[in-house]
Amino acid sequence: MNSRFRKETRPLVLPWVVAVGCVVVAAMLGRIPGAGEFVSMLIALAKVTFLGGLILLASLSFGTELQQRTLPLLLSQPIDRSRLWGEKLFVLVAAIGSAVLAAALFLALLSIVRPFTGEAQLALPLFETKEALLFGVFLLATVCSCGFWTLVAGSSIGGFVFTIAGQFLAAAVIIAPLAWIHARDESFDDSQTFPALTVTLLVYSVILLWLSWRKFLRLEVRSHRGGYAAAGYGAAWQKLPWSNLLVCRPREKLRNLIRKELHLEKPVFLLATVFVGCWLAACLVQWLRPKQNIIYVFDVMSSLYAPLTALLAGCVPLGEEKGLELTAAQLALPFSQRVQWLVKLAVGAGTAAALCLVLPFSLFLATGMLFDISTSGLMNPKDHGLEALAAVSGLAFLAAFWAISMTPNTVRGALVAVCGLIGLGACAALGAWFGQLSNGWQTGALVTIMCHLQLAPDVLQARAGSVAPVILCFMTGGIVLLSLCQSLIQFRKSVENRPRLFVYSLALGTLVIGLVFWSIDFVSSVSRLPDSDPIQELRSGLDVFLSRKGQTHQDEQLVPAQELEERIRISELTRIWMRNAKVSCRFLPARTFNNGDTTYSYQACIAFPNGQKFSFNGGYVRGPHGMKFGI
Repeated sequence: MNSRFRKETRPLVLPWVVAVGCVVVAAMLGRIPGAGEFVSMLIALAKVTFLGGLILLASLSFGTELQQRTLPLLLSQPIDRSRLWGEKLFVLVAAIGSAVLAAALFLALLSIVRPFTGEAQLALPLFETKEALLFGVFLLATVCSCGFWTLVAGSSIGGFVFTIAGQFLAAAVIIAPLAWIHARDESFDDSQTFPALTVTLLVYSVILLWLSWRKFLRLEVRSHRGGYAAAGYGAAWQKLPWSNLLVCRPREKLRNLIRKELHLEKPVFLLATVFVGCWLAACLVQWLRPKQNIIYVFDVMSSLYAPLTALLAGCVPLGEEKGLELTAAQLALPFSQRVQWLVKLAVGAGTAAALCLVLPFSLFLATGMLFDISTSGLMNPKDHGLEALAAVSGLAFLAAFWAISMTPNTVRGALVAVCGLIGLGACAALGAWFGQLSNGWQTGALVTIMCHLQLAPDVLQARAGSVAPVILCFMTGGIVLLSLCQSLIQFRKSVENRPRLFVYSLALGTLVIGLVFWSIDFVSSVSRLPDSDPIQELRSGLDVFLSRKGQTHQDEQLVPAQELEERIRISELTRIWMRNAKVSCRFLPARTFNNGDTTYSYQACIAFPNGQKFSFNGGYVRGPHGMKFGI
């Protein structure tokens, strides 16, 4: 029995660590002083990641048997199936319960050691009272239904998708009739809907728990590979209208390779189908409750669906081949390894773009014909929601495609990709922190360029601002190129190499830290140009020169450069900057104070030979106790 418990626990360790780790990282980073709204966004992301990790943990209990094709061996043991099912359920409940308890204890301990203040108070109650009740019912329904849905789908990913969609559709089934019968337009936590929703999920949990037990007891393996569900799933896939387009044909080697990659993307298309079904259910609820605007539900669904789809589109094809131990055989096809890698990348990227961006956008357009979607954050051009969703989905796809090259299966690749995204975010924050502490290390180089080209500081700042998007594209391209090169190198190896994964992750993290540090320091250096040494030297020189002249009228007057250089000492770099330039000054109205001090301020203008001009203010104070410069 102990060996069976160890076998059941081993595949749950990694998702357990990821789920709890997200809460720990969010709570720690959320305590940064002055974080502001970033804290609330961080806590919301922690909730989603925590729940997603628990659902994945639940689906792995049965999905690992299907993935590793050990289900026939498990069922052939001289042990009652009810006992095997009970052991799996016990380990699953213990894993999810310990994850929730660990997260709650950490937050409580952290609040005792250092009380939360300001915005960080959002991190203390991970869920409010009603949210906590729904969270408990949600976890109960997850534990009870994950076994049934995983066995039906035939994979951990399919079980993950069906578990979420099943609970969403169960909630919609009870909400829609209540809205039609009572014609209520209040929020979903009113006195009738909220209890009904809770009872519905409890009934759903009981029914799915019985179905899971019944499914496991009557399970029959119809293939020597243990792929009973996979066979049925493939048959259903072949009955689709467009399935003939994916049938391999002679003399079409490259197209057949593309068709094979599209066949491997079946779980991604399954997720898209479930997404469309949930969208239609939400439209039905909105139609039955027209006065209650639930357009935000479409934004939430799209924001959760798009990154998850991109993640699966990047790691499922190669992960399926690794799970079936076909990676080495695929490399023997009459294609170079680079061509096979490029086909995987192109098909995965095209699938992700079509399902993550085109599909939600099309659904939004169709929904806009029925309802007012002006309150949608994703469709509002001012919020740039679609651009942000595209960027996040692109990062998820790239991280997944990189991670699956280093890991042995889809689930581990997805978890490594999520951890990699969190790690890259931490590296970016670390690089930004280092950049803020650098105090403009590139100021000297920028000042040298400014002086030799005789540029005004504001002109150089404007040019730096116009070049910034190009620099950002080059930085992003460098990170993407390095990750793709690492993926190609590891794709040729076709074996898992954990030390190489660590080395590649370290290289990517170092590159991100360096580029973010350089960009932050560059911005800081550009902002210091108006106060750089040449301008300070010229300001100090004009203070001394004008105070000795004693001229205080407000008419503009030229300052001879030769006389200015004779009276003050300027550096060679400043002399190069002022070569053949004209300096003029105009005094501003003087101010006299009760203590006898008189302030003389002026505005200086430098006209360079190339037609550029630069102005700055200076001044000095005359008083009974002497003269002071640099006001």
